[in-house]
Amino acid sequence: MILDYLNTKDFTLTQIHTAIDKAKELYYSLCGSIYSNVLYDEICHAYELLDRRKFLASEQERQCYETFCEHGILKKL
Repeated sequence: MILDYLNTKDFTLTQIHTAIDKAKELYYSLCGSIYSNVLYDEICHAYELLDRRKFLASEQERQCYETFCEHGILKKL
């Protein structure tokens, strides 16, 4: 629902990871809100999407994403 736009081929692994980071920051600010439960479910679905996309991504995209994670450019999920 909220993060459904990520499920297109236009988004790279790095973009999906960044969107998850932003959603997590929003989630932490909504603690206790009814929306936080919905957002939590969306974040879980986005993690599943990221895992699926890792298998479908090109080798070049996967290497770029792993390099960003290794060097701390992207936060650990």
